[in-house]
Amino acid sequence: MSASHLHYLILSLTVLLLSACAGFGERFAEEEIMATQSLTWNDIEPIFLAECVGCHDDPPKLGAPQSLRNYDEVAPWLNRIKVRSLDLKDMPPGGLRTQGADILLSEWIRQGAPFADQSEEMAGEQAGEMAGETAGEMTKDSPSWEHDIYPLFEIYCNTCHANPPTGGAPFPLKTYEQAQPYLDRFQVRVIELQDMPPGGISNLEDLELLQTWLDLGAPQ
Repeated sequence: MSASHLHYLILSLTVLLLSACAGFGERFAEEEIMATQSLTWNDIEPIFLAECVGCHDDPPKLGAPQSLRNYDEVAPWLNRIKVRSLDLKDMPPGGLRTQGADILLSEWIRQGAPFADQSEEMAGEQAGEMAGETAGEMTKDSPSWEHDIYPLFEIYCNTCHANPPTGGAPFPLKTYEQAQPYLDRFQVRVIELQDMPPGGISNLEDLELLQTWLDLGAPQ
């Protein structure tokens, strides 16, 4: 057993024991971790290996859009991972199965998703550059489809606007070329009326990011 897997096992057992004790709940366990434990990629990697890489392998399988085997592959998708795995709890299908995985993953993201201990200067710089940004913060002044807008479409649109479309959606929005003909529609339906996706986008930073991208001419 590797050191990272052993560390993850110890953390998971700690969460399980705290959650099971009389008078202690999951919220207390989470607060205990927040107060006492600095998490790194070594702690979180076993979660992705156990829960994600069955589909998000290299190459991806079963329709997964990207690989999530290492830190560099995971970092650009942190906002989507938070929404789908922790908020909506629909990824992986049926939700995270490993006891305590949601608490550890949530706390790691809250800490800035560090690659290694922040006392290590180079790792700290990498974490700040790659993992400290949400979809609403990345290159906010000059967003591009590839780095900023496509992740938003994957979160908010492509459950229905897949290829092929599902749920009655009239067209796919999986690529830049597929999105281009509908820029005016995005402005009206997503930004102004806020009736697409159904219920609208509540994250103001994501709306501002999309508006900035449209104002700049929707750069690829």
